[in-house]
Amino acid sequence: MSQYQRPPQQDSRGAYEPANARASPAQSPPVGRDRMAELRAAGIQRPMTVYSNDPNAGVAAGSPSGAVVAEFLDDVAAMDRALRRVKEDLARLDQSQRRVFDAMPERQAAENQREIDAITAQTKSVLSRMRDDLNHLDAQLATLTRGTADYAMCGNQLVTVKKRYQEQVQAFHALETAFQGRQRDRLLREMRIVKPDATANDVDEYLASGGQGGIFAQEVLHSARYGDARNALRAVQDRHAELRAIEATVEELAQLFLDLNTLIEQQDYTINQVTEYVEATTNDLERGEKEVDKAVEIRKNSIKWSWYLCGCVVLILAAVAIWLFVFGPGKDWIKGSGNSSGSTTTTVVVVTATPTPTPTASGIAKSLLDAWTPAPTPAPTP
Repeated sequence: MSQYQRPPQQDSRGAYEPANARASPAQSPPVGRDRMAELRAAGIQRPMTVYSNDPNAGVAAGSPSGAVVAEFLDDVAAMDRALRRVKEDLARLDQSQRRVFDAMPERQAAENQREIDAITAQTKSVLSRMRDDLNHLDAQLATLTRGTADYAMCGNQLVTVKKRYQEQVQAFHALETAFQGRQRDRLLREMRIVKPDATANDVDEYLASGGQGGIFAQEVLHSARYGDARNALRAVQDRHAELRAIEATVEELAQLFLDLNTLIEQQDYTINQVTEYVEATTNDLERGEKEVDKAVEIRKNSIKWSWYLCGCVVLILAAVAIWLFVFGPGKDWIKGSGNSSGSTTTTVVVVTATPTPTPTASGIAKSLLDAWTPAPTPAPTP
């Protein structure tokens, strides 16, 4: 992409250096010098790089998205500095155009006209190249993913610089239109030197004829003030050439304005959509964070209440056990178990304390007879 050339600068003698002047190799910025400061001082834009999806397009095409965004923002910043420089040039152009109508020597008037021509040509060239650069920035923006924060940020920056560009185009157009009007008034006054009753229609007729107005030439020939009339004719012809140049400039600026207005409208629609998507995504993320926080809080509460429930169950079981074994049916079972345990202990003690007699044959027989003798039936209770 083309670089923005430095606008013509006026030296101490009042002359302007050529618009296409370039720095010599010896004047190149040394290594380690602040490049951003150089751009800020000179208003020069470094070449832009359009990133494509073609893997064979070079290293720039395969750069990460962050590098693309940084490159894009650098280009936008350089263009913004160039626009500020254009604004300064337009202020100088306005001053030079106003000096045209002041009385000054012919040599000084010629220098002033060269200054006007140089600034006008340089400004037109810069604005024309910036229009192409804006198209390149649009293509570079298209390589970013729609709906992302980077796309929205770069899109907003691009729309901003387009609007600033549009403001400078409008200012240039207004400046040239006002200068054209003053030139027409001056042309009318000069025509009235040889034709006192000349009107604006005569000016339009003269301009439409391409500076070959026969009626005006006849007035010069028949005028008693021949010398003054000849000078007025030359001045009118000079004004005619200047007006033609101004009209061409105004037409170009009008076309630039229309093209840029279309681009801004398209870009505004796209950026508005992206902004809505980003805002919707942001709202969804905020709601998601709130839902996650709510879920975490519910989980903490569920764990806490689970422990509370386990404690209540343990307390209930303990209370039931105490009631069963202290006040309920389990009380007798515990007492019976205690008595059985005591009898067994006593029997054991008795058995242990009494010596076992040696069984005899008669004792064994008696025992067998007792075992086979049926027990007496107890009498019924009255």
